[in-house]
Amino acid sequence: MVSRSYSLILISILLGIGFVVVATYMVRQTPADMLSPSPVREEVAYTYGSTRAPITIVEWSDAECPFCARLHPTLKQLVDESDGGVQWQYRHLPLPNHRMAEPAALAAECVGREQGNDAFWQYLDTIFENHNRLTQEFLTASAQAAGVSSDVLQACFVDDELAAIVATDVATAQHFGGSGTPFSVIIMPDNTIRPVRGALPLAQWQALLES
Repeated sequence: MVSRSYSLILISILLGIGFVVVATYMVRQTPADMLSPSPVREEVAYTYGSTRAPITIVEWSDAECPFCARLHPTLKQLVDESDGGVQWQYRHLPLPNHRMAEPAALAAECVGREQGNDAFWQYLDTIFENHNRLTQEFLTASAQAAGVSSDVLQACFVDDELAAIVATDVATAQHFGGSGTPFSVIIMPDNTIRPVRGALPLAQWQALLES
């Protein structure tokens, strides 16, 4: 009986220590740490604004979405007027009912891979300025203007690596609750994450960042 009682006491002590360790680990985690996957790409991240900005906006967008086209210049203005306080990272969320959305996403990734960050954003500007008349020919001509040949672009349309990047963006958006576009998350300086749905006007974005 003594031996059995001793064993039960020892088990209770060990379980108590285990609960304390788990609780301590959970308290130390920030809200962003507890979410997986991260909204921020570890690699192939295209950023508008300072990469050292304390606030990051990650936007998921669709090239044929009229609300995304409305939001695009708003976020650009927000970053430009933030004096280095905000950076913007773009992600893809092509909707099934938009036939050219996924080719546009692959084309943008292709331009970024071949010509770099600035060319990626300039290509996005062109896409959203013409979101209601996207065609394969338009994507190709715009890529050529950005310095990417037609042959390279055609290879990008069937590139498994680029397709995987877009698919990961879609999965990450869904993880954070994004089903429609535009969908964004604000990552605050303390790593808390605030989801934002829709094409909010500039004043509302500024209020969110200041709150």
